[in-house]
Amino acid sequence: MKKCSFNKSLYSKAALLKAAYHFTDRFYVYLDMDDANYLVELIAKDGIDDRYVQEEFSNEILAQSTREEILRQTANIRELILGRAFGSTIMDAAPEETTDTPPAEQTDKIFRDWYEA
Repeated sequence: MKKCSFNKSLYSKAALLKAAYHFTDRFYVYLDMDDANYLVELIAKDGIDDRYVQEEFSNEILAQSTREEILRQTANIRELILGRAFGSTIMDAAPEETTDTPPAEQTDKIFRDWYEA
């Protein structure tokens, strides 16, 4: 069993939860908090080496925090790119309505079974 704590002012709750989720395949993860820290308890599942689990968890919560910060910093540019992508697909005018019916020979080709010779 390994216990570690992470300062609330440095790491967000979302980063902690993402890091903890990343470890659930190999460890039982128990989370708690006090006034200043998030408290993490990791218990290895059967056959799992837990020598470096604290270091691995520290790296993972740092990675999740970094992803969160990059997501925050690039939010505007991603919104612009998505807006531009969706904006280029908008049609300017409604399609013209036609009352023309296709000639009989064209409808025969359209409605013919593919497997007919």
